[in-house]
Amino acid sequence: MTVRAIALCGAALFLLLLLAVYASALFGWSAFDSVLAPMCHQRSDRCFAIGDHSLAICARCVGIYGGLLVLCARFATRPFQVGKSGWILGLAVALNALDFASEHRGLYGNERELRLALGFFLGGAIALFVFSRTNR
Repeated sequence: MTVRAIALCGAALFLLLLLAVYASALFGWSAFDSVLAPMCHQRSDRCFAIGDHSLAICARCVGIYGGLLVLCARFATRPFQVGKSGWILGLAVALNALDFASEHRGLYGNERELRLALGFFLGGAIALFVFSRTNR
């Protein structure tokens, strides 16, 4: 199996996961809550909601899976060379840690949109890091 095919499968997997998460909130299903519990704390105050139902994963996890989806799809449709991606991943991890520490210290409150954006950056950085290792 080629790296491009693996990227396409990854994109399909993350798309199905996000669709399932949104559908479960839309229809009020709780089936995915227990399945996704090992991967996310699922605190409702940190989750986006559709109507009265929270998503089964927090805003940061939605961003991570979205970033993985976009970069996998991009690599599957048009593979690209990735240079030194280790510093990008390090920056993404550092920014997410800084966000955690800043909120924990009370510098600001619950910012789901910021968590979503930082999670998206982290997910994309993870995909870049993985693809940079597969091109060698």
